[in-house]
Amino acid sequence: MAVLLGHMKESGLYPKDGFFSGYAHSAVIYFFVLSGLVIANSTAKGHDWKSYVSARAARIYSVAIPALFLSFLSKGIFSYIFGDFSDYLSQDVTWVNLLGPILFLNESWGLGAKVPWNGPYWSLCYEVWYYILFGCFIYYKGIARIYILGLMCLIAGPAILLLSPIWLLGVRLSYARNVCSLKRPVLFLVFMSSLFVGYFIINLGLDNQIKGFLHENVPGFWRLEDSQRFVTDYILALCVAVNIFSARFLMGNDPFFSDRLARYVSVIAGMTFSLYIYHFPILNVLKRMNVHADENELVAIPVVIFVLVVCFVFSLFTEKKSFILKQWIKSKLA
Repeated sequence: MAVLLGHMKESGLYPKDGFFSGYAHSAVIYFFVLSGLVIANSTAKGHDWKSYVSARAARIYSVAIPALFLSFLSKGIFSYIFGDFSDYLSQDVTWVNLLGPILFLNESWGLGAKVPWNGPYWSLCYEVWYYILFGCFIYYKGIARIYILGLMCLIAGPAILLLSPIWLLGVRLSYARNVCSLKRPVLFLVFMSSLFVGYFIINLGLDNQIKGFLHENVPGFWRLEDSQRFVTDYILALCVAVNIFSARFLMGNDPFFSDRLARYVSVIAGMTFSLYIYHFPILNVLKRMNVHADENELVAIPVVIFVLVVCFVFSLFTEKKSFILKQWIKSKLA
């Protein structure tokens, strides 16, 4: 939702000072930590490499391929309508832009591959390479692990590797001890501090200030693309990890949600990948149709609901059907 509202603001579909509209990049950093936690936890269940590969590939490709189709198709249609189709064919429909996203190489070594009307695809490329690197570390042994990991790091490139410690923070959380020696008042202070530090990093603009300084003083710094805010991203990720860790022990054995509410939360969480990767093309379509809703949050509510509904429908035929692709991949690996 933070990413959606942030991109709605950029598209003129949400007020610039609207509630929760400035957290898009920070939300991705939060997600990287959560992802490392979840993926590491899944490997701790004793699944073999075939289960790991089939689960990750099905989860990603069941949504990524339709998202690529939606992105190219929607921009192609509107380029044709507005008379820019020749530019679209020459600039967007290239082998680099077609193969790069399928192999998740957009962010590797400044390849320059772009998905039309789908800027958020950058973080998916990061995510997939973290899956690959972590899988190589877990399932390869001995000298082969070093060679394979080295090769995969070489392909991934510096920008992706620079944010990998953030993902690994989530992995570390997964292996955290089940006991904590800190007293409850101290845990509460740590919990609140993580919120305040994260809030001030985002809202005081420290990320852009530090990024701007490094951009001006470090030659070629711009080549890091979406990793240019790595300094504050590290601090923010640490706040996220500390927040999750302290919250865990503050709750003790009391569940945060009731069983019934947890089921609803699980259903909603089951469409978040679809929401993340489909929302941007939909916003671009609305923008080209001259839809504006930047007066206040209330005016933007119908747009938010529309995007949520469309993404949910898409998820029913893609994300929710990933088990079919998973079974097919697993049968081929067998």
